[in-house]
Amino acid sequence: MKKVLNSKGKPVMQRLKFASLLALVVAAAACTGSRAFQEAREEETLEHWDLAVLKYARARDLEPANPGYKIALSRAKIKASQFHFEKGKLYRSSGRPELAVVELEQAVVLDPTNKYAEQELVKVRDEAAKVIAERTGESRMEAAKRRTRGVRARPPPPEARSRPGSEAHSRRSSRGGRERAAASAPCRHSAARR
Repeated sequence: MKKVLNSKGKPVMQRLKFASLLALVVAAAACTGSRAFQEAREEETLEHWDLAVLKYARARDLEPANPGYKIALSRAKIKASQFHFEKGKLYRSSGRPELAVVELEQAVVLDPTNKYAEQELVKVRDEAAKVIAERTGESRMEAAKRRTRGVRARPPPPEARSRPGSEAHSRRSSRGGRERAAASAPCRHSAARR
C-alpha cells in the first residue's frame, strides 16, 4: 500500500486517525457529562438533593463550559440547602440540637448566602453546648475550676505593681512618711521619765 502524502509531505492517513480519535474522545466526554446530567435530573425528581448536587457537579466538571450544568448545580445546591435547613429546624424543635447543628452546617455550606441559616446555626450551637454541659453536669464555673486546678498563682506583672505616681504607691508613701516621722520624733513618755 502506498502512503498518501499531503502538500507538506506528511501522511494523510495518520492525520485522519488522530482527528477521528480526538473526535471520539470529545464525544465520549460529552456523552459522560450528558449521562451525569441525566442521572442528576433523575435524583432531583426523586428529591434526593445531595445526590443531585454531586452528579450535577460531576457533569459540570466534565463540561465546564456548559452553562446549563452550572445553573442546574446552583439550583440543586439551593434546594439541598433548604432541605437541610428544614431538617435542622425539625431536629431543634424535637430537642436534638447536636443533630440540628450538623444539618444547619450543611445548609450553610451549600448556600453561603443564606444568612437566616447562619443565625439559626449560631443559636443551635449555643443550645448544643448547654445540653452537653447538662449531660456532663459541668457548669462554666466548674470548667474554669477544672482548668485551673493545680496551677499556682503567679505574682502580678511588673507594670501592675506600684509605680511612682500610682494610687497604690501614693498610699504606701503617705503611710510610710507618717511612720517614719513617728519613729524619728522623741517619745513624750520617755522624755518625762528622764
